[in-house]
Amino acid sequence: MTAPPNPLPLSVRLRHVWIRSQWQRWLFPVVCMVPYGVSLVWLVLRGQHWIAQVLLAPLVMALLLGALSWVLLRREEGRSIFR
Repeated sequence: MTAPPNPLPLSVRLRHVWIRSQWQRWLFPVVCMVPYGVSLVWLVLRGQHWIAQVLLAPLVMALLLGALSWVLLRREEGRSIFR
């Protein structure tokens, strides 16, 4: 059994995907992370590892706090962490 042909043109389907992706939510953080990542790579290539570590510390802490919050939420609901 084959899927029915889509009557909408490609441009309309792409626009629909663009709208449904909620780009307003993720575009600004991604654009801001590009120079941040480039500067981290540049610092590491120049041998300035300690500065790169200082710049990465807030991101690592945010990831750890997010993971801890997620684990505590799963435990509170009585669900397994790995499922």
